[in-house]
Amino acid sequence: MLLGGASGVIAGDGFTVAAVPLLLLGTFLLIQTSVVRFVFTDSTFTVAKKTSNPEELEFVNSWAYSSITNWEVWWEPFPVLCYFKETESYDGRGSIHFFPVLFNGRALVNAFQTKTVRKPNYRAPQ
Repeated sequence: MLLGGASGVIAGDGFTVAAVPLLLLGTFLLIQTSVVRFVFTDSTFTVAKKTSNPEELEFVNSWAYSSITNWEVWWEPFPVLCYFKETESYDGRGSIHFFPVLFNGRALVNAFQTKTVRKPNYRAPQ
C-alpha cells in the first residue's frame, strides 16, 4: 500500500503532482501567518515581523496613507489577495504590492476604506 502511494508520486498521478506545490504553498502561508503583521496606525500602513520577544515587532516597511493611490481586495466573500499602489518607493515613482490576506479580510478592507482615499467604483462588503 505504501509503495503504491509512492509510485503515484513518481509516476505523476495528476492529483498527487498538484498536491505537492499546494502543500508547499500552504506551509509557506502558514509560517507567514505566524510571523508577518500588518499595522494600521493613525498615519501609516506598516508591514512588521514578530521577533523572538513576543511583545516586540520589527518594522519592515511603512507607507503614509496619503501615498496609497489605489487598492483592491480580491474575492469579496472570502478575501484572499490584496493589491495596493503607493507613490513613496523608488524616489517618488511608487510601486505596486501584492500580498495574501493572512488575517481578517474585512478588517483590512475597513482599514483601507477609512484611512485611504476610496476608489469610486469599489463596493463595500456586505
